[in-house]
Amino acid sequence: QRELLKYYHDCLHNDPEFLPSPAARLPNFCLEPPYTGFCKARKIRYFYDAKSRLCKTFIYGGCGARQNNFLTAADCMWTCGGAHGALE
Repeated sequence: QRELLKYYHDCLHNDPEFLPSPAARLPNFCLEPPYTGFCKARKIRYFYDAKSRLCKTFIYGGCGARQNNFLTAADCMWTCGGAHGALE
């Protein structure tokens, strides 16, 4: 069983063809750019940048939020990055 787990681990980490592309598994809103909104608050939020496959910060105005807008980096990674997401 240990050898089988090592095989799957090696496939996941070394063979990009083993899994479908990350974009194929993402909800559509994860592909959208960050949106500040039309209000004037300056709240730090996280968005998923599909190009770099990272969760990054942006300034949110406080209203008119879209779905690629997360309170925490962990929420961003869980929703859009999954196990392959990272932080910047």
